[in-house]
Amino acid sequence: MSLRGVFTSLFSWCVQGLLWLRYRVEVRGLERIPRRRGTLIMPNHPAEIDPVIVTALFWRRFTPRPVMLEDFYTIPGLNALFKVLRAIAVPNMEYGQSSFKLRRLEHSLESVITALEHGDNVLMYPAGRLWRQDHEVIGGASAMHMILQRIPDLPMVLVRTRGLWGSSFSWAFNNGRPSLAQAFGNGAKALLKNLIFFTPRRRVTITCEPAPPGFPRTGDKAAINAWLDAWYNAEGPDALTLVPYSLWSRTPPKIAQKGQAEEADLSRVPDAVKNAVSADIAKMLKCDPAAVSAGKSLRADLGMDSLQLAEVVWWLDEKFGVTEIDLNELTTVGAVMAIAAGGTAGGEAHIEPAPKAWRIGAHRPLPAVAPGETIQEAFLRTCDRMGSCPACADDLSGVTTFRKLKTGALALADVVRELPGERVGVMLPASVAADVVILGVLLAGKVPVMINWTLGERNLQHVVDASGVTTVLSSYRFIERLDNVELAPVEPMLVFLEEVRRDRITLGAKLKAAWHARASAGRLLARYPCSSCSGDDPAVILFTSGSENRPKGVPLTHHNILSNIRGALKAFPFSHRDVLYGFLPPFHSFGFTVSSIAPAVTGLLACHHPNPTEGRRLARGIAKWKPTLLCGTPTFIKGILRVASPKQLASMRYFVAGAEKAPDDLFDAVDRLGTGACVLEGYGITECSPVLTLNRPGDPRDGVGLPLDGVELRIVNIDSREPLPPGQQGLVLARGPNVFNGYLEADVAS
Repeated sequence: MSLRGVFTSLFSWCVQGLLWLRYRVEVRGLERIPRRRGTLIMPNHPAEIDPVIVTALFWRRFTPRPVMLEDFYTIPGLNALFKVLRAIAVPNMEYGQSSFKLRRLEHSLESVITALEHGDNVLMYPAGRLWRQDHEVIGGASAMHMILQRIPDLPMVLVRTRGLWGSSFSWAFNNGRPSLAQAFGNGAKALLKNLIFFTPRRRVTITCEPAPPGFPRTGDKAAINAWLDAWYNAEGPDALTLVPYSLWSRTPPKIAQKGQAEEADLSRVPDAVKNAVSADIAKMLKCDPAAVSAGKSLRADLGMDSLQLAEVVWWLDEKFGVTEIDLNELTTVGAVMAIAAGGTAGGEAHIEPAPKAWRIGAHRPLPAVAPGETIQEAFLRTCDRMGSCPACADDLSGVTTFRKLKTGALALADVVRELPGERVGVMLPASVAADVVILGVLLAGKVPVMINWTLGERNLQHVVDASGVTTVLSSYRFIERLDNVELAPVEPMLVFLEEVRRDRITLGAKLKAAWHARASAGRLLARYPCSSCSGDDPAVILFTSGSENRPKGVPLTHHNILSNIRGALKAFPFSHRDVLYGFLPPFHSFGFTVSSIAPAVTGLLACHHPNPTEGRRLARGIAKWKPTLLCGTPTFIKGILRVASPKQLASMRYFVAGAEKAPDDLFDAVDRLGTGACVLEGYGITECSPVLTLNRPGDPRDGVGLPLDGVELRIVNIDSREPLPPGQQGLVLARGPNVFNGYLEADVAS
């Protein structure tokens, strides 16, 4: 037996021993399963713990390769184990789709088929998703049909697990996707509380059966899925079972209420909307609209899979202008009708309070640009000044202090230093991760090239050619949520942060970065390659939108950006309690300078949201993080105001609008809030880092405001370039330390 075999066998015994402490598993029919190579094991999926139970059960007889979502495969620490088990990762199709994601899904299914053809046994869930209710729903899943088209005589084992509905690993217990960390933590506490061997155990039955002759191997997707649904649910719905955590107290644990989705309220949905929804869903499915009634389940009754549900999301956006839809909201045709009419199927989402670490102490220093010629130097000196004060936050990363931000950037800098080229692409939304990556690239002595993923294939290819990047840092989690985006030009050069964190930032690297983070800015600048950078060197390469022609590469120097931030601070009366809410992507010059760099070099507290089009989620984010300052385009700000309540926006002091003309109704909408907030309109362009003018707080509204400190403007005749008197329209000329030196050589040459 190989070393891998010895390890996995020992691991299997240990897992089974641990499971025995909490579960009383009864197995039926396993002895009748023939040992054959290339067997596909097909369980139902009532809880997140059943893959562990089923894999441990089948390990000694079949040593199956588990198929799992990348969400789990990429978990730090566990990934090494999954590699030993030779797990096959598949993308999670419940969170949007893109051509890149679809190609990866095809690649994953091809890996499953190849493994089976080569004699490996594979454990795969036909439904591809966790139970949302007390029975299995295969719905429109297509993987089984695709596999059987390639291997029609495939040996298959059906596995039915019962008794886990109500487990802390199930949807029923949490009224949503369970938290693995919390579920395992509760289990560990229960074992200790009950002296390990006296812990109350959950009764679980597992029935195994070879696929019978009547299985429709050559049938279509609907026939295969209907047969599997009938087999998995042959014993009826699984009973909700709650097992006490303590032998000494038989009181069952409390579970979240409303385990089932609420029925959509259609009383206010116009008939025209109902008819349009039924007609268009019927068109998608090529069926009779009469069959698409309000009570029909999209998955169970109509057989829609995740790709088709993602198409519904796109259709709702295109036809009804409804965004921010989670696929889990799309339960029934009635739910789609309610969403299309402008409501939601499940009511207003609960707003979580900000973590305690987000509290702003009275000792927090006022925002001020730290001394330094480069962004790296100003950032490190700001870290010295701010210490353990909170720096930035988002819903994924939580609260990050300046010390932690510094440590993360230093750890990543060591990785970026080894990447090829002097320019490194960055393709991330507004987030703590984007802040860390940008600072890490700069500390490595390289120039970040901010990639706009919305440009389209042709313009994206031009960005790659003009910038010369060969590596683009991004995130699986982010790309998985991109819909209808073509990323072919950058796909071969993508390096994912999840893989970097897992494979390259080892424990030793983390300890090294933490040790270095204790050093002062002066010592660190002497140690890292960025010490050779000057204020006149490029700090970033941004690209114009390409609305007039191809996108142009705009190199901005450290001096450009820092002077723009210093000018903005002189125009704005910041207090130590101010919080900036950033949601513009960092490929946008406003997003890069104002939302990512300004907080890092001034000590201004910042929070992020990754999608500027999600008005409702942005409103909930404001209610959670309580920012005082928001910078964005008038379109995005109006999107927030349209759906937010005055209570949600109570913390806001200023809405700073730029990048497009602010209409009068934007000012009126903010005035109607009655919270004392106001709109400050400004003007700028990418080539000017980007801010040129801004209306000052407390001053009367006057166009786009006055120039920032150090900026000079002149209005001239477009033909003669002669200065024009006040009040006449002409060409705007700008001069100042924030103005760039010229476009990329590749763009100038073309």
